[in-house]
Amino acid sequence: MRRRKGFSLVELLTVISIISLLMAILLPVLHRVRRNARAGVCQSNLRQWGMVYKMYTDEFDGRLPRDYGEFAWYYPISNYYSNDAKILFCPTARKAADPYGTDLRPPFGGTFLAWGHFEPRDSRPAWDTCGSYGLNKWAYKPEVKKDKDENEVDIPKVRFVSKRMVIIPRMSSGVIEDPNATPLANPYWDTAYVRNSNNIPLVFDCSWLYARFVEDASPPPKDADSGIGFFGYANPVCMDRHSGGINSVFMDFSVRKVGLKELWTLKWHGRYNTAGPWTRAGGVTPERWPKWLRNCKDY
Repeated sequence: MRRRKGFSLVELLTVISIISLLMAILLPVLHRVRRNARAGVCQSNLRQWGMVYKMYTDEFDGRLPRDYGEFAWYYPISNYYSNDAKILFCPTARKAADPYGTDLRPPFGGTFLAWGHFEPRDSRPAWDTCGSYGLNKWAYKPEVKKDKDENEVDIPKVRFVSKRMVIIPRMSSGVIEDPNATPLANPYWDTAYVRNSNNIPLVFDCSWLYARFVEDASPPPKDADSGIGFFGYANPVCMDRHSGGINSVFMDFSVRKVGLKELWTLKWHGRYNTAGPWTRAGGVTPERWPKWLRNCKDY
């Protein structure tokens, strides 16, 4: 009876080498496919936000939602998306910074981290949810409500401000502001019906509820560093969440990826200079950028 031969050591090593080589080739491809799939879901979520804002602006003759003192931008318009918190999350940033709302610090998110809850479950207001998308604060104009029966104007009141916010010098609807900054004369967008609306960001990947971008905002010294001080206007959005950029829905309700350096060329508010000091048109040089941004595409 013939004895069956087994694999030789050389044959086993050859097979293992081939399998290792295939894994080395396939794993980056699978990782890229998975990353692209998540970016696609993110853009799908933002298209839903575009539909929400389109429905709202169609109903109010183009007028954008106003800030009447609500802490969270998405809460006053919750009827337009059935208050479904799922579309507040980018699939690459589902884990929350503080899911229990027990930390005393502001629950800043990051590149792959959602901003967290503000209060514990037993004392949590209706608007308090986690998320990883933010609103362009220049598209959320502060407003006062007029009494329907009288001509008096009431000072807007914040319905709820978390006790965690007492450490912040000054705050308007979740936007952390520099108390020494010079206010711009009416920079806010009143309506979605404006020229070049495809270059005005509306809702986007963000590590905070809001971004108040200005043209001379310095880029963060490292990725996902939204907590560096309270006055880094570029920090909440300048993060490498989607392979060198973030996703955004624009004022014309279109959705696309935005390069990190491209952020400085967008028309954030009505008086924004799209050829500011951090653009090629404004004369920025490569060595001015932090190291983590130098290989990104220039704009």
